[in-house]
Amino acid sequence: MAIKGKTLVKLSRWKLGALFCLACTTQAVAGSWEFHSGEEDELCIAIRDRLNKLTVGDLRDAPANSCAPLAVVTYPEFEMPPWQELDASKHEALIYELFRFSGLDTVAYFGRARPGSLDLWTEMTKEQQESFNRMQREEARRFIERGGRLRVWRTRLVEDFRMFSYRIYAAPGPQTIVQLRYPDEIRETANRKVCPELSKMVDAPSYLFFVTDDLSGLDSRLGYTADTLVGSEPLLLDGKPIFLAGAGPTVVTLGRDEGSGPHNFCSLHYQSSEEK
Repeated sequence: MAIKGKTLVKLSRWKLGALFCLACTTQAVAGSWEFHSGEEDELCIAIRDRLNKLTVGDLRDAPANSCAPLAVVTYPEFEMPPWQELDASKHEALIYELFRFSGLDTVAYFGRARPGSLDLWTEMTKEQQESFNRMQREEARRFIERGGRLRVWRTRLVEDFRMFSYRIYAAPGPQTIVQLRYPDEIRETANRKVCPELSKMVDAPSYLFFVTDDLSGLDSRLGYTADTLVGSEPLLLDGKPIFLAGAGPTVVTLGRDEGSGPHNFCSLHYQSSEEK
């Protein structure tokens, strides 16, 4: 009986070890960033390799904090634009208009709907319009109270503003660009699961707008380009703008304007281990 008992214990331990081994082999491993487009572009290849180097965990562990945008922004060849910081509290009226624009779009904000067509603004009742404006004013005040930043950069960012099916070539000279940037955050707890090398670096969502030279409001010459770029982060490569954007934590896109308006030349998608 004693021998049989020892044998049973050994078998139980072996089975338990086998189960642990099986769990190890079936445990989800990190996925990888793959090309959706841009596989022949040198910059796109370099960014794909960087994302795969820095993303070591499966994004299911922290899907809202993948660090992908931060990994791209910190790519050594990129430089940040020479932003000039403004006192946000002195530009509350402008910030309010920027929030209104981001909540609508170029057509609705400037009333450019085609004859007989409705837009996001004209579809609202008067009460809904008043409520919408009130919400944007409150959002502007909260942004300032939380320490949000307003930055300006005067440069020639794009060549074509585009509207409907026709082009709107930008006037000669620089354009006035402002960025609303929310307070910096360090998301160490979540980010160290998927990108430990970047876990202590600050990260902040931002929005991009074209405004008048005197900072009194949105540039009325805008077209669809303004809608396209509002959620992008401009970076400089050899002095030329590159636009970083994406769709959630699992898609990274890079764009540039080569004379006919911004377009994506690189799109990278994260594929989990189960999707491969």
